Amino acid sequence: MSFGAQELEFCRSLLFVPVPETRFVDRAHERGAGAVILDLEDGVAPEMKAQARGAVREVAATLRSRGMTVLLRINHGSREDVEAAVSPDVAALVLPKIDSAAEVQGIADLLDRREAKLGLHAAHTALLVLIETPKAVCNAGAIASCHPRVAGLILGSEDLALALSVPPTPDSLRYAAERVVMAARAAGKVPLGVPGSLATIKTPERFAEAVAAARRIGMAGAVCIHPAQVAVVREHFALDPRDVAEAQGILVAFAEAQKAGKGAVMHEGKMLDAPIVERARKLVAEAGLHGQRAAAQPA
Repeated sequence: MSFGAQELEFCRSLLFVPVPETRFVDRAHERGAGAVILDLEDGVAPEMKAQARGAVREVAATLRSRGMTVLLRINHGSREDVEAAVSPDVAALVLPKIDSAAEVQGIADLLDRREAKLGLHAAHTALLVLIETPKAVCNAGAIASCHPRVAGLILGSEDLALALSVPPTPDSLRYAAERVVMAARAAGKVPLGVPGSLATIKTPERFAEAVAAARRIGMAGAVCIHPAQVAVVREHFALDPRDVAEAQGILVAFAEAQKAGKGAVMHEGKMLDAPIVERARKLVAEAGLHGQRAAAQPA
């Protein structure tokens, strides 16, 4: 699989772009998002969906040529969307309104046949599943682990809040967000989303509050419906150079202790046990990958 959980882990911000909106598509690669989600669902009027579907491959190819990772949100249950989406330039499908693992399996089977027909390698197209119904929240573990194509789960805060008859706030959606994090991580997948509203364009402080809450409970990033939100997500999920430096110091101290035959070591007031060392190792590795991604960005 060319795109999976490892690649998704470091995207951080995924920006929705409606396929028919040429003015948004033309500048999508300039927004700083880790990936673009071309939208055929909520962002497209019903009378425009057929036209948008027909434009998917050309738009995806254009964005990929500009260095973007391209994902596509389909309409629930649309075989036509799946068949139009599969191409060398679409890395993953985003699946809305999913309630069960069986639905994901059905789409994966369709992808198997479509990829084979087009001569793409097996499992070329990954899947990201929107968790936006009460049933999906309850079934999150089964959904995350049901198929190797599933790279991550996304908390669908607006639809879920509607289904629960609550406002989309960090308090009202905390349980669902935590369940998404636990289900995804237990299956080796990536949790994304914010426990709050994505529609707060004119009140960025509310979106920032939700992003901060997402980071605290273990989300790896968030989806954005406006370019201005990308910077907020990037800021809150950015690595702190002081944390990276501390992690590097921990690894050096632990390595020196091992060379000296010591099983444990005190470093700057911390007793370095296995979880602390492993956390430091992951942070340093993440910093290295972020550096590689930044160097690879087109000028």
